[in-house]
Amino acid sequence: MTKKLKSVARTTHKRKFLGAIVCLALCMNACKPPQKETDTIFGNGVLVLCEGLMSQNNSALSYYNFDTETLTYDVFNEKNQRSLGDNASDMQIYGSKLYIVVNNSNRLEIIDLHTGVSLKGITFFDADNRPQQPNHIAFYGSNAYVSCYDGTICRIDTASLTVDKSVQAGQNPEGLCATAGKLYVCNSGGFNYPNYDSTVSVFDLATLSEIKKINLTINPRFAAADKLGNVYIFSQGNYNDVMPTLQRIDTQADVVVNSALINNASKFCIAASKAYIFGYDYFSGQTVCKSFSLPSLTEIGDCITDGTEIKVPYALFINELTEDLYIADAIDYTSDGKVYVFGADGKQKKMFSTAINPNTILLSKQF
Repeated sequence: MTKKLKSVARTTHKRKFLGAIVCLALCMNACKPPQKETDTIFGNGVLVLCEGLMSQNNSALSYYNFDTETLTYDVFNEKNQRSLGDNASDMQIYGSKLYIVVNNSNRLEIIDLHTGVSLKGITFFDADNRPQQPNHIAFYGSNAYVSCYDGTICRIDTASLTVDKSVQAGQNPEGLCATAGKLYVCNSGGFNYPNYDSTVSVFDLATLSEIKKINLTINPRFAAADKLGNVYIFSQGNYNDVMPTLQRIDTQADVVVNSALINNASKFCIAASKAYIFGYDYFSGQTVCKSFSLPSLTEIGDCITDGTEIKVPYALFINELTEDLYIADAIDYTSDGKVYVFGADGKQKKMFSTAINPNTILLSKQF
């Protein structure tokens, strides 16, 4: 009888002990801090949008992880088991989502940064079912704004992920940016060569109505705003006797106040108090990459000082915290691309491969 009582006591003690372990585990799990809104599956790395080859439906989202030094050639395909589409042209992170514009597929792909899975695709066709060819995207408040080559600007509610209004800008709008309650849109007129447009449309964001057109150098293509209330517009010129130009707009009066001519330039970005501009000099066979002080647009100097050769500069990004400069090389437009990382001293720190024609670079975790 005594042995039976001891056996029951031992069994009861084991059950209580196991129960305590389960409760402790549940408690520890419950006490874990919730996942931060900025946490992503991508970790410490770089997202590179690659447009692929026209009409080949092979755009890709490459991801390079700095911690493991590994490349995922196309993380979108891996997570969604389908192609991103044809001729991806722009991407931006806003909140917990990644927005990718896929020009020739007439589509905006909206991706959850926590999972890498597509949440929704928005297509762009006019009332007569003609493709609008979305090109670039910008954000302000609770809305996204997409420029389309048919002259349309589409506003997207980032909560419902639906287009709630469309308006007309100028000819073949490309780059755009929003600041101080206004949207600035580059009207390139690129499809009308050699009769380019030369205006920037200014919209009141409260009503999305155009309030002004500003005249600049012909073929304006890219726009960016600084933290001081200035907007910078890069115009490509006519690839002949009109040089590429970077111009600053005073957003209080909406007038051009100063500019800088940059021979052979093709793209720019800004960070803190500097602008970074690159291009390729076909006469010398050299990559041109220079920095300029803002807002004066005074040239500072070369951004590459170690002789690194970049064959076809195609994308540019600056890490505001470290001042590391990222430059993508399209090589020959048909091979896999590369991204070079340069320190503030202009010397190469890292290089990694990407898919074909890398045109946009972002850190997977923002500042």
